[in-house]
Amino acid sequence: MLLKKFVYGLPEINFNDIKSSKNVAIPGCYPTSILLPLIPLLKENLILTSNIIIDSKSGYSGAGKNYDLKNLIQENGLNFYNYNTNNHRHICEIDQELKKFSKSEVIFSFNPHILPIFRGMMSTIYCDLKKGINKKDIIYTYKNEYSEKIFISILEDNVTADFNSICNTNKCLIKLFDHSSDDKIIIVCLIDNLLKGASGQAVQCMNLIFDIDEHIGLV
Repeated sequence: MLLKKFVYGLPEINFNDIKSSKNVAIPGCYPTSILLPLIPLLKENLILTSNIIIDSKSGYSGAGKNYDLKNLIQENGLNFYNYNTNNHRHICEIDQELKKFSKSEVIFSFNPHILPIFRGMMSTIYCDLKKGINKKDIIYTYKNEYSEKIFISILEDNVTADFNSICNTNKCLIKLFDHSSDDKIIIVCLIDNLLKGASGQAVQCMNLIFDIDEHIGLV
């Protein structure tokens, strides 16, 4: 079956498999912004998997090439709205990949939104921490997982996480926020949905397949 020959093209997670494959399926933009922050935490068993809440916001280019701008640009001002809550076409992809790294069932809520801007994507993820786990453990895990991944940066508390930092780049920025409850964590992940969430990631995978520097042609 042809499908079995394809590798999931998330370079920071499947680096070696991509390098040795000629058939790569490039992830969607929403899944990229969700899987990169969640997979390391599932691998290390740091969070509870029974109630992960994902709130994502994208520029309207993330809604597809046939998107009708009348939904956003109206006589009484710019619009903003959620769509396909818990029924989005990428939910099965997110679920498929999260399950690979979790020893228990992963239950999540996914609510995507469209912003009145062209590009950029922010996923805010709310997680319950396992007993004894804190923010420092999460930061250590991210830095250990992604220290050699040139496109991923873990932002310090005093660094702003915004769309201007990622638009027109292949970067992925991850920032942690404290919750009022010590047993919860808030994670924000930003990417450009048209680059790291699409064509840029495809170029990154192509570079690996042809054994050239991963960053060639990308910023």
